[in-house]
This record gives sequence, C-alpha cells and structure tokens, in this order.
Amino acid sequence: MARKLIIVVVSAVLTVGVVWLFRAPAPAAAKVAAAPAAAMPQPAVAKSVVPTVAAPHVAPVTPKAPPPIAVAKPGQDPQAELNTSLSDMISLVQAGDLLTAFNRYMPPDFLAKMSPQVKERLEQQFANAATDPQGQMELQLMTVMLQGMQSETPTMNDAGDRATYQVYDPSGQDPQSRPFAMKKIDGKWYIDPDSMDGM
Repeated sequence: MARKLIIVVVSAVLTVGVVWLFRAPAPAAAKVAAAPAAAMPQPAVAKSVVPTVAAPHVAPVTPKAPPPIAVAKPGQDPQAELNTSLSDMISLVQAGDLLTAFNRYMPPDFLAKMSPQVKERLEQQFANAATDPQGQMELQLMTVMLQGMQSETPTMNDAGDRATYQVYDPSGQDPQSRPFAMKKIDGKWYIDPDSMDGM
C-alpha cells in the first residue's frame, strides 16, 4: 500500500513538472537574441512586461482507503465476530504476543491434546520470535497475511460456522494460494488446525 502511494505521488509530481515545462513561456532573453538588433524599434519609455503563468492545478491524489478494521467494543469478546477475531490476532502478532494468540485462537480440544513438553517448546519458540531477527520477519509476514484476509470475503459453509480464506505466501516465494479456515465453536471463532496442514 505504501509503495503504491509513493508511486502515485511521484507520478503526480512528474506530471506537474512536465506540464509546467511545456507551458512555460520562452525566456525574454532568448526572444531578444533571436531578433536582429537593427530591426528592434526603441520605445520612448522602456517598460518590460513579463507574462505570469500560474502553475497548473492538479487535484490531490487520494489513496485508496484500507478496509475498515473491526475492533471489539469494550466488554465484547473479540472472538464473537469473525472480523474482530482477525483484528485481535493482528494486534497480538504485531505486539509479539504469539503465546496469547495461540492459546486464544487454537480450539480448546486441540490445546487439550498437546503434551506439556510440546507446550513448553512452543512457549520458548514464541518467546524467541519477538527477539530473533528471523522470528520478527515471520511476525511481519504473518501480519501481512492476516491483513490480507481482512480485505477478502471468505467462503462460508452452509451452517455459517466455517469461513475459508484463500491466502498467499506474503514473502512471494510460493505463488500458489492455500486455504486457511476459521471455525466457530460455542459462539467463538478459532483457527481450524486442519486447514494449516499445507502451510
């Protein structure tokens, strides 16, 4: 988005410059030098008049607004709505709080099946992700992917309790889209772990 905005602004500046260049009058000295000296009549009172040319008016470029971000109201569970769940996940990932995001958005039955050793190893990985340069890059890519999901309309199942998104690798290394699903359990939205198998 920032790159697109920069390209639009640079294009607008170049356009204004080219229009001004082609509309600017020829300098007075060049006109005088082009005429023979003997053919120039001398006025009684020399008065120079320099025409003024106003810069062309270019309407300001308004960048396309990003999709509205749904935020849970005070006291509202962010998992109650699909869009607020995505916004909450983005906030947690941007803050580097992967442990909270994991515990909040992985289904309770999935967490219950995890051994204490696996949980401990994940906690260490999540803690390292916030300080490790590689982990920070992955957090940024995860944020980009989640933000892309917010601007996409998911495919809903007939019951309305499973939303499937088509996500792309934000690093650009894999051009193939992959399904990523959220499912509603007891009125709360969770990541569907089965949809993450191919990721």
